[in-house]
Amino acid sequence: MDKYSLKDYYKWKEKGDIVLVLEDEGEIKGVVDMVDKGNYLLLDMIAVNRLFRGKGIGSKMLRKVEEIAASLGKRGVMLEALESAVDFYRKNGFEFSHIRIDKEFGSLYVMVKELRPLATITS
Repeated sequence: MDKYSLKDYYKWKEKGDIVLVLEDEGEIKGVVDMVDKGNYLLLDMIAVNRLFRGKGIGSKMLRKVEEIAASLGKRGVMLEALESAVDFYRKNGFEFSHIRIDKEFGSLYVMVKELRPLATITS
């Protein structure tokens, strides 16, 4: 959240991204930016305000991303993480896929969480 402003979030939304802002009493606690990538929803960015870190907000936002992906009929959620965040995503059910080298961030760990198909009701 330190790198981006509300203006950036609005720009992302205008270009078609799905943007969620978790706000409480006028204070932004977290932000999620998602992009439709066919069968998957790409979690392009997740950020928690440093004042609220360690309180489960990131995990709560991940669950919301999964709900959105399921409601859109996606097979799963994918993301690219810095090495320092890999354990967080593993704890939340994401599995390592491969490493992608990025000019700005270096090694990014591509991770995926497959969603369970919704149960069908038969008569």
